[in-house]
Amino acid sequence: MKIDVNADIGEGGLVDDALLQWVTSANIACGGHTGDVDTMTRALLSAQKRGVSVGAHPSLPDREHFGRREFPVTPVQVEHLVVDQVGAFHEVALGMAIQPRQVKPHGALYHLLGRDRSLAGAFLAGLDRIDPRLAIVCPGHSELAALARVQGRRVIAEVFADRGYQSNGHLVARGQPGDLLSCPGEVARRMRDLLTLGRISTVDGGQIGLETDTICFHSDTEGALNFLQEVLATFKAAGILVCSWTIP
Repeated sequence: MKIDVNADIGEGGLVDDALLQWVTSANIACGGHTGDVDTMTRALLSAQKRGVSVGAHPSLPDREHFGRREFPVTPVQVEHLVVDQVGAFHEVALGMAIQPRQVKPHGALYHLLGRDRSLAGAFLAGLDRIDPRLAIVCPGHSELAALARVQGRRVIAEVFADRGYQSNGHLVARGQPGDLLSCPGEVARRMRDLLTLGRISTVDGGQIGLETDTICFHSDTEGALNFLQEVLATFKAAGILVCSWTIP
């Protein structure tokens, strides 16, 4: 059994370099919620040094709320933000002879694309203008995943290590009870059970299955590095191999 482990970086966190010593893929902020050419360059250099697969992490244009506030957007606006942000990231990466392999939407955009197929289609259309080969990192049960698969794209089904889940498979909204986990041991046990038993506990006391190709650790979560190290130690004890999704 094997699993990819990813982190969202280039977001001003203080533990990016430490996380990159352990993760196998990274999603780099590219100007929507935070980030600029300098932060992208630094993150790309750090990831390249450690052999970590990289991709853009585009967002709704909302620096004030870190891209986590939903507001109405049209398909045309989504396509344009993809072209602008992912295009800027690829320009920096390719200029450093680094080939991006995936793309993962951030925050409110992640959730909008997960439930609105027209916006998901616009997102994918924007990627077609940059690189249609990019894998899509998103929930395996989302509208974005379904449409990407119909179009023959690679989907990397993602689960969040540090977030609570509802019985419908959706994340508990930030600010609600059970939204963020605080115990490294609990996080490690949940991720081990998800991979070995095929289920994860929900905030209402139930259990559900979640398709899982990669597990995300947020660089801005307090204790993120402790969570990651505890999970990796637990995986090692359980015989679970951590490696990039790019390795067959």
